[in-house]
Amino acid sequence: MASDITPAQQAFVEAIENKVNSTFGNLLDGTFSAVNYPSGFHWGIQFGPNNYYNSAALNDLDLVAEVASNGILTLAGSNFSTLYNSILGAVAFVFSQADQATMQQQYGNASSQVSSVITAWETDMGAPITSAQMASAVPPTKLGYIAMQVQSLWQGDVTKIPSTMNDFRSAYQAYQVAAAQSFALKAQSAQAITRLAAAQKNSQSPSATNGGLQTDGTPHYYVGYSGMPNQTTINGDLQTASNQVEVDITLANFSASGSDFSIAGGASLSDIPVLDLFTFSIGGSASFDLSKYASSSSSMEINVVYPGITVIASAPVNLSTDNTTGWYDNQMLTEVVQNAGQGQNVTGYQLQGSEYNIADYFGPGKKFSRLKTWVTSQQPTIKVIFEGADDSEVSKDFTQKASASVKILGLFSVGSVSQSYEVHDVDSTSEAGKVIVTLGPPVTIGTTPAQDSTAYVLGGVVAYPPNNI
Repeated sequence: MASDITPAQQAFVEAIENKVNSTFGNLLDGTFSAVNYPSGFHWGIQFGPNNYYNSAALNDLDLVAEVASNGILTLAGSNFSTLYNSILGAVAFVFSQADQATMQQQYGNASSQVSSVITAWETDMGAPITSAQMASAVPPTKLGYIAMQVQSLWQGDVTKIPSTMNDFRSAYQAYQVAAAQSFALKAQSAQAITRLAAAQKNSQSPSATNGGLQTDGTPHYYVGYSGMPNQTTINGDLQTASNQVEVDITLANFSASGSDFSIAGGASLSDIPVLDLFTFSIGGSASFDLSKYASSSSSMEINVVYPGITVIASAPVNLSTDNTTGWYDNQMLTEVVQNAGQGQNVTGYQLQGSEYNIADYFGPGKKFSRLKTWVTSQQPTIKVIFEGADDSEVSKDFTQKASASVKILGLFSVGSVSQSYEVHDVDSTSEAGKVIVTLGPPVTIGTTPAQDSTAYVLGGVVAYPPNNI
């Protein structure tokens, strides 16, 4: 793909974006952007009598969006949930210098209570706290570890500590009173570490208990997404051909160097190289371009129709307040971004190291992004009206039912032999001096969910967390 988008490509992209935003903008949760994703969207999100989720569809929803070298949005092979999990691996909860000083001071003032808490914990648990356990806490002390365990086991609520640990419960309550500010900071740390661990675990290992979506009878699970339309709605929308977007292109004044190019309601451009326009392959033959039929006196109208426009939104399932279900925590990411570069000036979540720096990963156009709303359709149909062209040459090449592939402006491939895209009709009789060729898919999308069936992707609304989700 070219490193820079051509004027014709830009005009075509803008035409699609303007059409979708003006016609279907009321159904979208943001501004539509064209996306190049030739693989297509697996529209059978759920299938079979057990309504298992289609792992291919969930993988589509979970793809990272990125800007290609030519400036056009595309969907990368990597997954949003995987990138999220990797970013969390570089996140830590840290205390500011001021809060560390407060804890140190209150630790000294309440040393007798702290000693009682540690002794009671180790006695009631029947084992001393190890160095590895201390290292897992913030701060990495015995008291820090105990605070983390109280949060993890009893959600930080001292009243939930069982009666078998009465001595510890009494000592911990006494420490709460003696070092209230330090206790609150340690509780904050314990809550943060527990939540971070849950977000990592649930995004890496989805299951029935943490809100994962079952994909087969084995069973396997995918991270949870919600908000998708039900399967009946998707099927019905794809079959409603009248819900369509249409782009009309006119080509004229062909010469050895190029052609004049215009899009209805949009740009008019001169001397666009013919090779940058449309290329065809019919019946598996080598590809050729429009210059095969054109002369200085000929013109062409190209009508591209995307029928059955279907909007499919989704959202990652939020991590629940008790950390048991879901996996996505936007507030955690917000804090990570806000605290960037603050070091020990602030207490909270912060990125460690430089691998996932804020400048490259967070914000519009950055790496941490996904399509939160997809705009799909049935495979588009293309009508090419040749005027003043070599009628016999057109009719010879475009024989009815011949398989075909078309590349639009070097951007979007429409059909291939393997997809059985074909010539629907060649009409040289209805209008004098014109040959009208219609290309499209030979089959329509059925009503039964199919794991391997795909819809054409026009684009969608991109999410750039944490400010745009």
